[in-house]
Amino acid sequence: MLIQLSSRARRGIAIAGLALLPLASTADNIVGSPPPFDIDPPAVTWTDPAKLQAALDEKIALLSSVVIHEKILRYSQARNSVRQLDTLDTDVEVIDGVERYTDVRRNRVALAHTGEIRGAWSFGEVVTLLRGARDALNQHVLDTRSTVAENGNPVVRMAFYYPADSHRWFVSVDSRIYWLDFAGKIWISPRTGDILRISWESTAAPPPAAGVASVLWTVDFHSADVAGRICTLPDTGIYRVNHSVGDAWSEWNVTKFLGIGRYGSEVKLLFDP
Repeated sequence: MLIQLSSRARRGIAIAGLALLPLASTADNIVGSPPPFDIDPPAVTWTDPAKLQAALDEKIALLSSVVIHEKILRYSQARNSVRQLDTLDTDVEVIDGVERYTDVRRNRVALAHTGEIRGAWSFGEVVTLLRGARDALNQHVLDTRSTVAENGNPVVRMAFYYPADSHRWFVSVDSRIYWLDFAGKIWISPRTGDILRISWESTAAPPPAAGVASVLWTVDFHSADVAGRICTLPDTGIYRVNHSVGDAWSEWNVTKFLGIGRYGSEVKLLFDP
């Protein structure tokens, strides 16, 4: 299965991913970043990838017909100057296992479609990221480690890797696609088996023509009751693009997932405008 997560950045750059800034190894005081997990826990064997795959299959199936609202705060940094660029709002519908974006607004002004968005943004947090993690468990897990989150609860971290030739993640510059090598991590609750966090990080820069040094995508998840079904849904994300054109600069998005509903249900999306 080919997963193409894409977002548009300046100079015609389209970049896959999103990121809820994660670990101490990559976090650098980004606005909105969550407390880091322990990044070097002792190796253990805890979970069976096949069982986790089956659990993810069930979680993905439950997301059919879900609709959720995204509020995306976008920032940039050049040298020591950080500024907020704008705010995006959109409703995300899961149709046949694929995200569809509707009612897209930039600073409350309606856009005809996502192609009108300029600057870095991301999509794929609701179901595509879970599917990518599920597929990785089949043959790409490198190790499994036990650790403790900032709140003191135990977690298990599974690491995996995809080479560029697996065609999982890409950057596209002026319609030219550059596939990325990337490392991924999945954090799981050993008590409940719930997915707590998924992170992807590019491990090698694409060719200089892309103008991109690295991409980082992390999403924190939580369980929620949607029309009587317990679903695994994104809670917060940060997507970061580090550029390498001229003076180094970065863009990142802090995304909150707010209203939740399901087609065929009397559910209204409620969120702060």
